[in-house]
Amino acid sequence: MKKSITQLPKLTLFIIMIALLGTNNIISQTSGLFFSEYGEGSNNNKFLEIFNGTGANVTLSDYNILTNYNGSAWSGMHSFPAGAILAPGDVWVIANEAADPLILAQADEIFAYNASGYIMSFNGNDVRALVSITPSDTTILDIIGLYDFIDPGVAWPVAGVADGTVNHTLVRKSTVCTGNPDWNASAGTDSLNSEWIVYPINTWDYLGSHVGCSAGGTYGLFFSEYGEGSSSNKYLEIYNKSGGDIVLSDYSILTNYNGNPWSGAHNFPQGTILENDSVWVLVNDVAD
Repeated sequence: MKKSITQLPKLTLFIIMIALLGTNNIISQTSGLFFSEYGEGSNNNKFLEIFNGTGANVTLSDYNILTNYNGSAWSGMHSFPAGAILAPGDVWVIANEAADPLILAQADEIFAYNASGYIMSFNGNDVRALVSITPSDTTILDIIGLYDFIDPGVAWPVAGVADGTVNHTLVRKSTVCTGNPDWNASAGTDSLNSEWIVYPINTWDYLGSHVGCSAGGTYGLFFSEYGEGSSSNKYLEIYNKSGGDIVLSDYSILTNYNGNPWSGAHNFPQGTILENDSVWVLVNDVAD
């Protein structure tokens, strides 16, 4: 078991985790199969990444991605290769054929801009929806963009960034366990309530893998040890039993004293990863 240690003053703590789920008027259903990354970069540096957080193999050919442009009705559809299997915890990357070689190196499928339902020709104001289609229903599992037959112009805002879906890379937060068919809830209004982290144009450092929790919202991140000893011998231990790596900086620890309302918050170091089956220890700086 791996252990990481941070020295901090005395804390009385509580982990707070937020998972945004929502529905809209379209037939919808949350699923552990969802978009984990979206890239709308310069020229043809465009890609989509899909994460399997279901905990089981997924037959991708049972799903499709619907496409539109500039506020239109659905105008195209991407079908995955027959028999394509996505293992639990793995990702599937679709890229434009003229994208940067570093993007193409991570791609499972590569298309010209006008191929496979124009899947790789989005420009910030084009919707992409992951769907399950049966003879009677089309069920939206996850969506990027607002499907309301209104052209947003340049782009939709994401996490308080006005043009979030153009000239940016979007990465799903590790606290998100399922897709979200409600784009407004998914995009959020600021960096705290959004399901996405917005990165600058031409960021593809995170492409090809994703840190995400399992569907159903069972995080498996919890306090595993608490020490309140003599003098300043005080510590807390946090354990990751989620089954995957966790980005700790997506979480905080709230503090209070003597029965008061929450009075403080501890934020973990930016980008800190706690591996599965590992612990993170916080201690008083004058402990033994």
